[in-house]
Amino acid sequence: MNKLNRTFVGLALLGTMLVTAQLHASGGAFQSLSFNDAVAKATEAKKFIFIDFYTTWCGPCKMMDRDTFPDANVQKWLSEKAVALQIDAERDIALADRFRIDSYPTLLFLNPDGSEFDRISGYVTPDEFLKFAHGVEKGETSIDRMRKEMGDHANDPLVRMQFASALAGRGEFAESLKEFLWCFDHGVENSSDFADIRNSYLIMELMNLSRVHPPTIKALADRAGAAESLLRTGKGTKTDVDDLVLLNQLIDEPTRTIAVYDALMAGGASDDIVAAFEPHLFNMRIAAKRYADVVASKEVDKDIDQRLKDLAQKPSGISAVFTSNDSQQLAIRRAEAFERLMGYYQAFVGVGDSARAAQLADKVLAVDKNPDILNGLAWSAYLSGKATQVNVDQAEEALKPSNGVSVDVLDTLVRVLDQMGRTDEAIRRCKTAIAKTDDEMAKRILRECLKDFGAS
Repeated sequence: MNKLNRTFVGLALLGTMLVTAQLHASGGAFQSLSFNDAVAKATEAKKFIFIDFYTTWCGPCKMMDRDTFPDANVQKWLSEKAVALQIDAERDIALADRFRIDSYPTLLFLNPDGSEFDRISGYVTPDEFLKFAHGVEKGETSIDRMRKEMGDHANDPLVRMQFASALAGRGEFAESLKEFLWCFDHGVENSSDFADIRNSYLIMELMNLSRVHPPTIKALADRAGAAESLLRTGKGTKTDVDDLVLLNQLIDEPTRTIAVYDALMAGGASDDIVAAFEPHLFNMRIAAKRYADVVASKEVDKDIDQRLKDLAQKPSGISAVFTSNDSQQLAIRRAEAFERLMGYYQAFVGVGDSARAAQLADKVLAVDKNPDILNGLAWSAYLSGKATQVNVDQAEEALKPSNGVSVDVLDTLVRVLDQMGRTDEAIRRCKTAIAKTDDEMAKRILRECLKDFGAS
């Protein structure tokens, strides 16, 4: 399966369904050149090459377009010292693969011959950008500077996390994992403000690292095991519950979490532990396909009504989402509402209650009938293992605004068709879409589908 773990749909939605789309705003210093032409120009002018690798859905990328790249001093440096490019990593996949780009934004400083000198991952302010840029001029990499700074900030988890990210970007994965794990294990005890970052941005960094450095999975599994051991022996706390749930999601072991929960409930867990599990129960049951437990709750209809109200509230656009606390909270509530409503739909389909599934779909679409919602419904039914023609129709409807080329929706559609036994049709749709698109990322995803369907 080639989609992101939908447990983290709230984060993904902030960059898709909830945030108003924007064109990537290139500053005056950026040039429309191929990479080879940029190398030739940089070699002749004896300048660095600077590349901003972005994606269209990346919130921090848009923030840099708004705050960092338009800065007069940043523009001056880029114009005078570099041949500057902005590259959509999901369109120029070959170049992104060449430089191992797996997080966004990634900012590359290259030598005139195109070899890498330094990189930065994530959002940076104009002042931070210039600090890196001036270091490049002096022949100093970000790793060199960070190693020096670590001496005075060894117990600052934010500093160490930035250092770990830089190490990962340079391919020093083992040392990067060591630093990230220190942040996970000791960050909160050294900075109480780090708790939210630990369970969001740090987790995302570990997810990215796990794709290229398999020992990351074992390290996370070990920590999930430690949390489970503490809980089973009666020594666990709310933090251990949160870690157990989060880590088992990351290592794709959600049923292990609910097994621990069942054992603790059977053994008479403390009120504190019961309360700690409560916010996680819905997603735990959905992940374990315990659909009957989900739909049996007396609060289902009440919760659905509240989530529909939350879904109906829309932020005013990307600038508000990233600058206004109220808009951020609104966007998060809407993302959570979408996730919960899709979970209910999955549960209704999973228990075979087609009437309640259809009723819920109608209510959701009455609030917001957009491709993301339609695709979410079809994908949720696919996850239940019981998709029907209704879900084919949802995916087909979701495809229309993109003239049939949205790869995310195509991925859903062909998998639904395959699940229904219409594999030949799914293969045909994949091959037709591959032939029509120039988007390398889309081709890669659809070829993965073909592989899963036993075709080439």
